[in-house]
Amino acid sequence: MTNPITIIGIKEMKTSLTFTRILIPVLIISSSLIPQITSIIQGGDKLELYSVLFLSQLIPVIIVYQVGTNVFLNEIRWKTIKSLLATPISDLDILLGKGFASITAGLCGEAILDLLFLFVLRIETDACVYLILFGIGPLLVVYSTLLIVAASAKFPVSESYGKSSIITLGGIMLVFLLGTLLQGIAHFNAFLSLLIVFLIVASMTLGTLILSLRFFNRENLVITQG
Repeated sequence: MTNPITIIGIKEMKTSLTFTRILIPVLIISSSLIPQITSIIQGGDKLELYSVLFLSQLIPVIIVYQVGTNVFLNEIRWKTIKSLLATPISDLDILLGKGFASITAGLCGEAILDLLFLFVLRIETDACVYLILFGIGPLLVVYSTLLIVAASAKFPVSESYGKSSIITLGGIMLVFLLGTLLQGIAHFNAFLSLLIVFLIVASMTLGTLILSLRFFNRENLVITQG
């Protein structure tokens, strides 16, 4: 039997995911980062490299935001929300399925970014670089997706779209502000500061998943369509 998360996810990918939504943010933002990273590589400043790599993780997050913004709003507009909610599957399956396209798009953007850094720019790798690219980056994709799903579940209709966007962008910016504030620790132990960021984002991701399940209300979404 096909996994319901996969079924919902494939439908979401067909309606929301396009190649341009992945490639354009990567090209636009990375083109401005390449000269800076090249200069940092030549200068050999590790802390500056870590800082730029961390900020570059905003690219996959932007992709996630582009793909997942209308996660429930489209279903309401197309009047398909009732059939989705009537499906005998758990709330968790619906939420993960609706976030499937965003996570897929974000991880594709992350993969392109990693290939650029590791094989085109050939940055010098160490534990901090691996933690940023393969730990914090993918986790931010999942966190931002769940944040969008939680905000959309709480404020699904177009009239509340502004609130949903503010919650999503605020939660994302909080992480990057946190990373900036922890740069002071990085001067003493860069890996420790990045590990703290990773653990905090992991905790926020779990908390956001719990909030998503709490905000998700089938009756409210059906009433919204009606």
